[in-house]
Amino acid sequence: MSVISHISVINTLQGPSFPEPLVTPEDMEKLDWKCDVKKSLNYVYDAITLTRMKIDGQCPLLGFTGAPVSMKLF
Repeated sequence: MSVISHISVINTLQGPSFPEPLVTPEDMEKLDWKCDVKKSLNYVYDAITLTRMKIDGQCPLLGFTGAPVSMKLF
């Protein structure tokens, strides 16, 4: 299980659902820490690059670092 895909299903009545929640420190061993971040999140880099090109320095680009998880949750 990858770090990013650990959040599974969103239940609109109860919020995020974690099929295998991390409860104890030993549960951290369930995560795949050897994931290729650049490959897994390449769409984020592409989106930032495209956005920067489109705004062409006309205004600052602000970002939210929790976006991939937040977008999956909401």
